[in-house]
This record gives sequence, C-alpha cells and structure tokens, in this order.
Amino acid sequence: MSGQAPSVRSRRGAIRWPERLARALWAVRLWCLAGLGVGLAVGALYLDAVPGRHWTAEVLVEIGASAMRSPDDRDIRTEVARLSAWPLRAAVVRDLNLAHAPALDRVSPPLALGRLIGVAQASAMDDIAAGARRAVETLGHWAEVDRAGDSRIVRLAVRTRDPAVSSQIANRMITLYLSGRAMDVAAGRPPVRIVAPARPPSGPDRGATGLVLGVCGLIGLLAPAALSVSREAVRAGYRTVEELEADTDLPVLGQLPEPADKRRTPLDIALRKPGSHLAEAVRGVRTAVLQDKAEGERRVIVVTSSVPHEGKSTASALLSQNLSAWGRRVLLVEADIRRQSFRTMFSLGARPGLLSVLAGLSELDETVLRPDGLSIDVLLGEASSTNAADILATQRFPAFLAVALERYDYVVIDTPPVLVVPDARIVAPFADAVLYTVQWEQTRRALVHRGLEELRLAGARPTGLILNRVDQKRMERYGYGLDYGDYGRKSGYYTE
Repeated sequence: MSGQAPSVRSRRGAIRWPERLARALWAVRLWCLAGLGVGLAVGALYLDAVPGRHWTAEVLVEIGASAMRSPDDRDIRTEVARLSAWPLRAAVVRDLNLAHAPALDRVSPPLALGRLIGVAQASAMDDIAAGARRAVETLGHWAEVDRAGDSRIVRLAVRTRDPAVSSQIANRMITLYLSGRAMDVAAGRPPVRIVAPARPPSGPDRGATGLVLGVCGLIGLLAPAALSVSREAVRAGYRTVEELEADTDLPVLGQLPEPADKRRTPLDIALRKPGSHLAEAVRGVRTAVLQDKAEGERRVIVVTSSVPHEGKSTASALLSQNLSAWGRRVLLVEADIRRQSFRTMFSLGARPGLLSVLAGLSELDETVLRPDGLSIDVLLGEASSTNAADILATQRFPAFLAVALERYDYVVIDTPPVLVVPDARIVAPFADAVLYTVQWEQTRRALVHRGLEELRLAGARPTGLILNRVDQKRMERYGYGLDYGDYGRKSGYYTE
C-alpha cells in the first residue's frame, strides 16, 4: 500500500486545484445569479439617482487675436477659467431662476471633489440662498468647458434632463460671459466671438447607462464566485475522499454521513433502519477493516482522532454493533476515561469499569454491561485520581487484552484524541487495526498530519481513515451529490 501512495498523491495533486476551483464555482452558481440580479438592481438605482439620459447643448467660441499680440495658451486657459467660474454660474442661476429647477436636482457622485470645492466657495457668499447654492454647485458639474484640441476654439457644453433648459443655460452663460469682458478688448485682451450658438439638442445622450449596468452586473456576478474561490483556497478541512487520501497517503475506509433526522442518535438510526445510508456506510467500514487477509485477522481495533468532538466514540459504537450482526461476540472498551461519553450514549449509571479491571478490583465478566437493544458488551471508563496513561502503560493492559480476546471475537477500543493526551499512543501499538476519524470539513489538515505522525512515532501503523459526519445536503450544493450516497438514495438501495 505504501508503495502506491506516491503515485496516488501525484495523480490527485495534479488535478486538485482545477477540481477545487470547479467545485467552488458549482457551489455558488445560484449565488452568482442572485448576485447578478442584485448588481443590476443596484445599477438601476444608481441610474435613477444619477440620470443616465441627458440633453446636451453646445456653444463654440473662438479666442481671437488682439492688436497687441496673438493669444497664447495662457490667455486661452484664462478664458476657460472665467467661463467655469462660480460668479458666472451664480448669475445664470439668478437670471434664469434655477434654484429649484427639476433639470438640476441631481448631481453625479463621481464629481464629488468639484462639488466640495463648490460648497466651499458658496459658503463665502452669504447673499445666496441655500437652494441657489445647490443649483450653482450642480450647474458646475453639468457645465463642461474645454479647449477643442490645439485650436483657439473653446467648447461650452451644458447637460441637463431638459433639452430646452440645456440650450437656454448655455446661451445665457455665453451672453453674460461676453458682456462681462466687453471692456477687455480695449485693454489689449484678445477678442472672443461666437462660432456656433447653442441650439436645442436633437436627441439625448445616454451617458454611462450601459457601462454602469454592465459594471454593476459583472461585480454582482463575480463577487460570490470570488468569495467562494477564496474560501476554497483557504479551506483547512477535507471535503472529499480524494483530498484526504492524497494528503495522507492512507486509504479512506468509509464515509459516515451526518443523519438528517436530528431527533435520533446515529446508533438509534442504524438499529431502526438497517438499510439506511448510515448503516450501509458502517458496513462498508467493517468490510474494509476485515477484508485484508494478508495482514492477519484484525481482532483488536482502535478508533481515535486528532481532537475532541470529531465523532470517534459514535463511530466506535456503530462499528462494534455492526460487527456483532455477524453473530460475533464484541466488546466495546471505553479507554477515553476522562470524558466517559458512553454513560450518556447508552444511558448507563456510574459503575466500575476499565480501571477497576486493570487494577484487579473486579473481574471482566462482572464489569461489562449489555445496553438495552444492543448485542455488544460495553466496558465503561471510570474516574480515577491516578493518571490514565500511567495505568495503560503498565503490563496490566496487554494482560487485560489477552483475557478479553479469550472471551470475545473482537475488541473495539475507543481512545482519547491523539493530540490531547498520550493514551491513544500507548494503546494503539497493541491493536491489529487503527482507525483514524476525521470530521468532514472541520478537522484541520495540520492536525491530521500531526496526529498520524504521533501514532507512527509511537510504533503504531494507522490502517485507514474514516471521513465522519459528512453533510450530504451541503455536498450536493457543492456539486458532490452523486459521490456521497445520492446514487444509493435515488436508485432505491437505501431505505431512508
């Protein structure tokens, strides 16, 4: 098995990231569509607040030559600045009564910097009412003044939501501008003449409507995908058998699903529904553990994990009960003495257990219990002031195993997590098979690597892995449904 592991890793590792990326995108297919809808809705709201359809009127003026000198770039820049100046806009707003004009009631957010400058200028003009200040500020955003290339032509373009208002404002601005510089020609400044007056625009310009909707829709479409891919990239747990096998070079002996019925325990479901997906998965683990005849008969089976709450005790109980279904005598030993979860699982009271047997205070036959409805014997853990690892490390434990194997066909030992206390590392070398439980999508890869290495350093050889508590519904959303029991449910192999 170990000789084939590198080839498995290279084959799986080569396709791991493409598969993970494909799965991530599959998992968010509905979220991507929802994000697209949200993005388009946000774009529509944006366009409603900042109109996407405008009517633009243009005036062209030419900066001419003076008697003293030809106009240079500085002269032209000066005229452009005067056309854009606050006083000129304020005069237009006052003359045309634009303080509450519907065509000027919305301002584009991208021009926020110019808007702030306009507010600063307006604050110094106490004689202008608040409505007029807003109108002057808005007009500063919708009136564009620029030079037409390298020529002496200056373009004034006014965009509003009303074609008549656009041309009216443009003509009024240029009229006030010309009247304000009538005396400048006598002072030697270059003359200005109107090349083309403003006329009502023949049609609207749609502005950035398509661009805004396209960008918002694209962001809404890609955001869920990017989030899912990033989460997939940093995911620390295992989701598939292929990932787990490629990362550990160990076979996955079975995948135990998380029961859909939360009102019943996994053991109760396996007993009441022997044809369920969970029961069939446990049979698969049992078969995988016992079918390798080359390793000899596996009678002592240790079940452990990296850290608490990964479901190893439940897996131990399920496997023990399934082994007894063959008519075999099975002893389930609770070596996880500190937690003693079997008392709650089997509704048993406080009684002497494993430590009493190891200490010679009671006999094995007198100490084991047979829980109601089960066909296995259970040897509970029990509280002790002595450290459990110190007791398990004595010669009493292998002597206890020898006695247990005389009375039972199989001994399944539930040990504490490897990385929490050393008990599992003491017990595992006496086992014929060591099953390592990994909780689906929860157990971090680094913990699995470290736990398996600790077992190997203790002289134990892990037999295989159990991928536990697989959430079938979430797996189907991720696109793995047919790999995790969906075939069995849809084709009638499972009773649930």
